Amino acid sequence: LCFHSFCFTLALFIFKHTLWWIETRETSRRPKHLYNYVGWYLGLLLFAVGKILEVVPAQYEGLSWSSVAQMSSLALTVVLEALFLPDTDLSRLDYVAYALIIGGLLCTSPLDSHVEGESFATIFFIACMLLALFIFSIGLRILIARKVEIKGLSAEANARFRKYFPVVLMSEVTLFSALMFASARVTTHLVSALLTIVSIYVAAFIAVFLFQLFQLTLALHDYEFGYVVPLFHVMRRYTSIVVSLMLGRADGASPWTHIVLPIFGMILMGIAVFILHHFRENFSH
Repeated sequence: LCFHSFCFTLALFIFKHTLWWIETRETSRRPKHLYNYVGWYLGLLLFAVGKILEVVPAQYEGLSWSSVAQMSSLALTVVLEALFLPDTDLSRLDYVAYALIIGGLLCTSPLDSHVEGESFATIFFIACMLLALFIFSIGLRILIARKVEIKGLSAEANARFRKYFPVVLMSEVTLFSALMFASARVTTHLVSALLTIVSIYVAAFIAVFLFQLFQLTLALHDYEFGYVVPLFHVMRRYTSIVVSLMLGRADGASPWTHIVLPIFGMILMGIAVFILHHFRENFSH
């Protein structure tokens, strides 16, 4: 059921392990680029399989497919980080943070299954809001890049920017994904030809695939595997909640399960991210 989440997590782990292997065993005779190694292509294959399988909807014991997949991915992340990344030393606080994220995913899962069909005006509004948020995240990234361009992220003076930079990166990843598929939905409201609709969704899928691949690889190059993957899932869930609330899917539902519980879940995940980036150094250079 959660095969796509395992493929996705294993792909990112292989990318990170290959990067670690290059850095620890690098010599003048070895190529420095990730794409010169077999691990890159194996990870790329798993990443592609995971993203393709991700579009298959499912339900499991009342939980959404997304919730089950994300929790499975986090569990696998902990196992892989603890067993196969020798430079990583997980503390009790790390395990607490992972548990809080899983708890947050459980609390926010009711909103996943509550999203249904939308009108053209509604989905167009969502697309515009997502575009504004994506532009804002791009602006933050440019601002951080300018602040650290002289001394670099590794400088002690840039410690604050170094800690929050992956949050901006993962925000871009999740917002871009939601923006592309919302834009595809808007476009398909304007056309009726089946081939055109399929082409639009395929183009959106390819754009999301390439953007996520680039951004996640970039993040893994500078930051720990056990920080990037949980952060990706948290930001992805935040984006999903924002879209669900803008669609008004909590209207008429139980306020406890569709408002109070999701807000509590968001707080739990926010605390988890704070623990992960405040109490340990995730920058790997």
